[in-house]
Order: sequence, then C-alpha cells, then structure tokens
Amino acid sequence: EYKVASGGRDTNVLVWHLPDFSANAAVDSSNRNGKVTTNESGVEGVRLNAQYTFKGHTDTVEDVAFHPTDSNILCSVSDDTRLLFWDSRCDHGKPVNAVKASEVDVHVVDWNALNTNLIVTGGKDKIVKVWDWRKIGEFSSPRKGGKKQQEGETASEKDMVIMSHSHEGEILRASWSPHDENVFASASDDGCLNVWDLSRKKGTNSSDEEATTTANDNDKPNTDGATAGAENDSGEGDDGNTNKPKKSRFGEAPPDELLFTHSGHRNPITDFQWNPHDPWTVVSSGSGANVASTCQFWRISDLITRPKEEVMQELEKHSAYICGRAAKPAESGDDTEDTGDDTSDAGDDPNTKEEDFVKREEENMTRNPSYETAQEEAFEAMDL
Repeated sequence: EYKVASGGRDTNVLVWHLPDFSANAAVDSSNRNGKVTTNESGVEGVRLNAQYTFKGHTDTVEDVAFHPTDSNILCSVSDDTRLLFWDSRCDHGKPVNAVKASEVDVHVVDWNALNTNLIVTGGKDKIVKVWDWRKIGEFSSPRKGGKKQQEGETASEKDMVIMSHSHEGEILRASWSPHDENVFASASDDGCLNVWDLSRKKGTNSSDEEATTTANDNDKPNTDGATAGAENDSGEGDDGNTNKPKKSRFGEAPPDELLFTHSGHRNPITDFQWNPHDPWTVVSSGSGANVASTCQFWRISDLITRPKEEVMQELEKHSAYICGRAAKPAESGDDTEDTGDDTSDAGDDPNTKEEDFVKREEENMTRNPSYETAQEEAFEAMDL
C-alpha cells in the first residue's frame, strides 16, 4: 500500500492513502469543476483527504515513521517529549503505546527495517537513543498489562533503551543502515555525523533476545569505552576493528558503539541518506551558521568496517613499506643502505628547511611580478 504519514504544529498525525487520490479529492464550494482547489498557502492542486487522523500529542509533531512491515502501525515524536505508537485498527484518539523519550523536544525517529524491534530517536537534549519496541510494549502499555503498570510503578528508560550516547549539538537526523541491522547514523548541528554499530558493544548483540534486557547506565561515566581504548592500543580489542581511537577530539574515550565520525561539514548537518546499493556510502548536506551550504558524498574506509583479522592480513602485505617509513627517524642509521633515499622524505631537519626556503621563494615570486608591473607602468607614465 502507498501511504504517507505527516505531522505538524496542529499536534496531529495524519496518514494519507495515495490510491484514494482520485476518489477522495475534495470539492471546494468555490471551485465548480471540482478538480483544483486552493489551500491556505495559496498553492493550487487537487486536495486529498487524510485517511486517518491520530490525536494524542500536545505539541508540534517533529517526525513520524512507519513500521517497516506493517503499514497499520507507525510512531511519532513531538516537542511534548514523547514517543507515541499508533495502530490504524485501534482508537485513533489514543496511542497504543507511549513513552517519555526525553526531557525536552524530540526531533527525529526512525524504525529499523532489518530488525523491527529497534527504534532510534534524537532531539534537543543532544542524545541519540536506541529503543527496544518489545520492552516499550511490555513496560509502558496498560492495555497489554505491562509489568510496571501492574505493580503501580513507573517504567524507567533503563528498562527500554539499548544505547544512549550524546553529540555536541542537537540531533537533526537519524537513519538506520539498509545493509546492516546493527548500524545507524545520526547527524547533529555540531557539524558531525556519527556512524554507530551496536554489535561493537561489549558482550551484546542487538539481534539477540537477551541483548535488549541490558541498557546503558546514562548517569555513570563510560568506563567500558576507556577500557576498550586501552585494549585497542595493545592490539587486543574484543570486537576487532583497528580504527578505533583511544580518545575522541573532545578528549574523552569514545563509546564502544561509535564506529566513525564524519566531520567534514562546517555547519549543521540537516540531512543525509545511505546509498541503497553501496554499503558505507553516504551523502550528507549541511546549511546555516553563516557558512556556504555543502552537499558531500563520502565513503567509510574498508579498513574501518572490515574485521580485524582481514585488516591485519591486508596490512601485513605492505608492512615493510609502512613500518620502514615510520621507523626512519628512530633508527640509528646502520640498516639504511637499501632505503637511504627515503630518510630525507621522513622529515629530517635539512629537508624541512629546504622546503621552507622553497615556499618563501615561491611567495616572493608571487609578489614580485605585480610589484615590477606596477613600477613599469609608473615609468611609462613619466615618459609620456
């Protein structure tokens, strides 16, 4: 079925059934032909009535997402801080499930097409969260006899959240990878796009039923990330990617799940899309912040995404070249007869000075022609 869902300032979530485009075209009383109407914005076109109207939010609806395999079910997030779930077969005036997703506005939501139990949200609090839909239904729905509701307790976020980590700015976009159920990306107005991999978290697997029973403790420092950095420094990381940095650019150990950060934008990243045919390829766009808007196409290196064993085998083929260049400054000079020419390329002081001299000469050559031309024009004027 071809359906479109939307939300807005009227706090409603609307579902439009596109096959009804002709049958449900509204007839405006001021338009006798019944084919073209004019809406409040002055845009002319055939008007389609909404098939369903869901009422439950109390503030602007920021984003909506359909269940990947059931078009009757969808979820929405709003500035009222809540994540609501709807079913067109149930009461349209009351959500099937509801959970407080943040203390402030929630901007984005996306449903995992490869693992329908996982939902990602993000918003003004700068935190991206991965929710387990099964736990939301279990702990938050009075209709389904939720455990917490029966006991008269309030379901905590810890019961339902699998992952929770922050950006340096508000989350403006989040999207699951169409190629891997564990991978998703989130973009922020800090100009960074983070790629996350849930399978990198120690001792967990998002595809496993038991994985969703363990949630991150958001109030405690991420000591696991610091430990992982130390392990990777010694080459004994658990999950195995060689790219993982020991510290982020903000001076803190990165989360286990953080696979890669694209920081090529100079302004807030407003949107991005995964390439459906080429894994790890992304197009992202940024705008605002008094900087020229850009659209960037980029791909994560295979050395980051491939298993550690494969990467090490690949690097082993070039180890002589790589290690040779890196070891030159520390060598005593006894074993340099075969690669003596590369010694200067490694960054010795004489060569550095020569490069600086060349740069200065090039700058002088750039300035001198304009100076000489100006002098010649002055002399010609005097001769006249």
